[in-house]
Amino acid sequence: MTDREFTAWASKRGVPQNATEAILLFAATQEEMREAYDAMAPAPPIYTLADIVEMTDADPYGISPRENGFIWIGGCPNGDPIAIDVTGDPGTVWYICHETMHGRPLREVSVRVAADLSGLIEGMAKGNFPFDYFEAKDLADRAGGEIQHESSDADPSPNAVQRHLAWSGISALVVATLSLVLLRGLEWRIFILFGVPPCFAAARTGLAATRGERRVAWAFLAAIGVGAIVSKFPQLFPNLKGFDRRLDPEHDRMLTWYTAVYLVFAFGVLPAFLFLRALRKHRAGEPAEFSRLTCYMGLFTACLLCLGIPGLLMFFGFWPLM
Repeated sequence: MTDREFTAWASKRGVPQNATEAILLFAATQEEMREAYDAMAPAPPIYTLADIVEMTDADPYGISPRENGFIWIGGCPNGDPIAIDVTGDPGTVWYICHETMHGRPLREVSVRVAADLSGLIEGMAKGNFPFDYFEAKDLADRAGGEIQHESSDADPSPNAVQRHLAWSGISALVVATLSLVLLRGLEWRIFILFGVPPCFAAARTGLAATRGERRVAWAFLAAIGVGAIVSKFPQLFPNLKGFDRRLDPEHDRMLTWYTAVYLVFAFGVLPAFLFLRALRKHRAGEPAEFSRLTCYMGLFTACLLCLGIPGLLMFFGFWPLM
């Protein structure tokens, strides 16, 4: 396979241009693969261009890399596949557990190890890079996140301020929600509105989620955290109130803030994220969650709903600021 043919194939699969160039640079030749085989040594970490195309498209191992947003580019010495993400976090490099990849969703048995292919090769050259999936997963778990062999395209992991904001917001929301339960009784609507969205967002901050999903989840949780601060200072958004005036003013302000944040994300941020991501997959020739028509109709509907957001914020008391 020629470089031109591979570049055209990679473009159709959604591989970023810089990742394609790195693959062309680091891919093994047939001679290098044969020498490793004859010497009974591990194959080069990045396979030949023809092997990459065959493993991704023909899927000889039955793990559906394309359907899971990956192209399979090589392997660890123990046989764990090395893949490049082409959907959620394009260009990043992942290890996949070969022992469990047939029995569970591929994303659940994958761990990100580098922001790009150059980071992977540099780490391997230094001799301090994870040997396989389990070593990489252990390092990631101990670090409380992903392995930090990053280049300039760093992952948007939350810093200490974001984490503090998020969990402060959750704590304040729990207290305010309990006050509402004591006032109204345990209603299923309270659980649906104030319990399910934060729990779902917290679940999408983990490694199983894509980078885009983590960004949206942390933004939602951090926005709740801002409400925890605002609710304590009535000088900010003095008209912010009205969810239930029988509540303590601080709790009323917190629940009002949360409700506004939830509606903005539910009818503005999430539709834009989901439908634009699906359209990007369509352009890359990858399987998408929604049809093109559904995406366009969904975005049109979301735009119409967003026209009402300024009025909604004014209704909740977001004006004046002070």
